[in-house]
This record gives sequence, structure tokens and C-alpha cells, in this order.
Amino acid sequence: MTILPSLIIVLTGYVTVTLEAVGDQNGIHNQIITYLDRPEHSYCPGCSNIKAEIDDIELAELRVEFIKQQILKKLKLKEVPRVSPPANKLPIPILTRNMYRNAARNTLHDQDFQEDDDFFGKTNQVILFPEESSKCEDKVRPASNYPVACFTFFLPTDLDVDDIAETDLWVYKTKDFLDEDTRVNHTFIYSEILEPDTPDGSPTIYTLESHTTEIEEGWIKLAFVKSIKKWLEAIRRRHTIQVLCKTCGYSRPSTPVSIESKNQPFLVINTETNRKKRRPKRNVNCMPGISECCREKLYISFADIGWDDWIIQPRGYEAYFCRGSCSNAASLTLSGTPYSSMIRKLIQDGKKLELSPCCTATHLSSIQLIFMYDNNTITQKTLPNMTIESCGCM
Repeated sequence: MTILPSLIIVLTGYVTVTLEAVGDQNGIHNQIITYLDRPEHSYCPGCSNIKAEIDDIELAELRVEFIKQQILKKLKLKEVPRVSPPANKLPIPILTRNMYRNAARNTLHDQDFQEDDDFFGKTNQVILFPEESSKCEDKVRPASNYPVACFTFFLPTDLDVDDIAETDLWVYKTKDFLDEDTRVNHTFIYSEILEPDTPDGSPTIYTLESHTTEIEEGWIKLAFVKSIKKWLEAIRRRHTIQVLCKTCGYSRPSTPVSIESKNQPFLVINTETNRKKRRPKRNVNCMPGISECCREKLYISFADIGWDDWIIQPRGYEAYFCRGSCSNAASLTLSGTPYSSMIRKLIQDGKKLELSPCCTATHLSSIQLIFMYDNNTITQKTLPNMTIESCGCM
């Protein structure tokens, strides 16, 4: 039996539970609840009376509260982020989730892959919004009369160049009067503005990419991985991009791409994840008439707990919890844990166990969470050991 150093129980007519568990291997996030669910505690006199003090509603609230704390800890957050605008005010491609890598397939369950032992979440994707949108004249003296737009990105410090898989820059092309008369292929030049090293110096502009499009109005996606890797190799984390349209009919101070909040530019940075295949674990789901150790449903709705303003996807997920008896040979047969055969043999030989086995999680899988950390950054992380895949007697 694993003993949680952070589990505190006060038997004074009510129960006090400290939910700050250390680590989460072997279903540690479920052990507080299975501790309260146990019918017998031969090593703890009076512990069998705990359930009399907690009803099903309070127990469900404890489970949800513990999972909330686990999510914040895995994201290395001390409190819930306060974001403005809320998630439902984001650009359409983000709300429709067109750019998320494997989000629909891997958001809830990850049964085909082996979990590693890390506690904290791993970054799969980062979406960056401009820190500021300003007139390009504030950055550099105009060299032409072409319409331009400028915006500045700040790269997170936890991004590593070796982990970058692909990057896209999304911009929203505004309507041009030339499009009304004839179909024109517009050419966009993407450049970086480098601030001068001295107060008297002039900014330097160098071209990053060029792109031609037939789109009259709408979102344009540009592959940007080479530029991002160069930026990450440099010391500077703040970078200003200039977008210039050579074929647009409008001139300064018009902008060829929108800088309004609903259609503002954004960067999508995808990172590599290395996961190993594993054999799927069997599990026994709780059903009417089953009293042995089994897996019970527990759905966490982010709207119900008031987190849907900063968590974009998923809307919720099945966390599950373990419950049931481990007092007979049948339950041990169903659990299929490494210790089951040994304990089952002791029971069959009529030997009394000093510590009775506990129904707890034997394997957990990850979830993918897409959330707003601040007003300029959306991150997709894989949080390990958040969904119970199988339960057993330990």
C-alpha cells in the first residue's frame, strides 16, 4: 500500500483532506479517494467510520477538486489564468480548431502510447498573438508607398529549437478594391524589422518569406518554420514582422492584413513528441451488479467548474475513478496486477493479510489540453496520468 505523505485525515466529526499529493505514478491521483472508499482499515482504528462523515456529493466534489489541482500543478500554474479576451473571442481558425495537431484524435484518451514518468505537462503546440499592433512608421521610415502592417511577437523562453516540428503564420487579408474589377494574384512580402543597436542608428529590414495568393479576403497560412528556428537560435525573443503587399491597390496608411483583435495575425508553433507504443491494458468498467474492483465514470466538465473561459479544448474529459472490493479471489483475478496472483494464493491458503489490498488505478493515460495562458499565448500541452485506463487491487 502506497502511503501519501500529503494525505491528512482528522477524525473529529468531519474529514480534512490535504490534496497536495507528491507525484502521480501508479494512480496516485486516485488513492485519496480509494482510501476513503475502503470498507476496512485494520491498520487504522476508526478509519472505517470515515465514509459515514462524507456523502456521495461531497465525495464527488473532492474528486473534482483534486483533479483541478492536478491540472494546475501539471501546467505549473499557481492559480487559474485571468485572460481577456475570453476564449470565445478568438480568431475563427482557432475557434474552429483547424490548426491543432491531432487534437481530435488524442484529446481524451491516448491508449496507444506508453506514458513516461514525468509529472508536468509537455508542450505540443504554442499559438502566439502579437504583443502590439502599431503603424510601421513607428518602427521604420517608409521606403515605398505600398500598404504595410507591422506586429511584434515575443517567443516563450521554454521553447527549444530542437523540438520545433513546424510553424505557420496566419494573417487575414483585407478586401482590396482591385479585386472588384478583376481577379488579381497578390504578392505579400514578409520581413523582419531589426531595431538599431544605437539610439542614432536606423532599423534594418530583411526579407523572410514571400507569398502569392488568389484570396480576395480571408485567412492566409504561410509556412514559417525556418524563421522561427533562426529566432530561437538567437538571443533575442522579441521580433517585429512587416507584411507588405506590392500588388494591392490601396496605399499607406492602409494595411494589407487585418490587425483587429478578431482577425489579428498569429503564429502556430508545433513541437515533436516522442512516445512509445505499448500493449493496451484490459480494464473492468463498473456495471450494476459488479461489486469487485472496477472503473467508474467521472466526467470533468470545464464549463461546470468555471474554466471554459481559458481552456479552449476539450470541453471536458472522462477522468474515471476506481471503486469496489478487493476482499476475495474473484476481484483479484479481475484486477490483473503483478501482485494479484501472490495475494490470491495467500487468500486461498487461508492466510490472513496484515494489510488488505486496495482498489486503485493500475494504469493511466494522458490528455491534451489547449488553453490560454495570457492574452498573447495559447498553448497545447500533454498532461500525463490524467485518465484512469484500468483499476486493480494493490
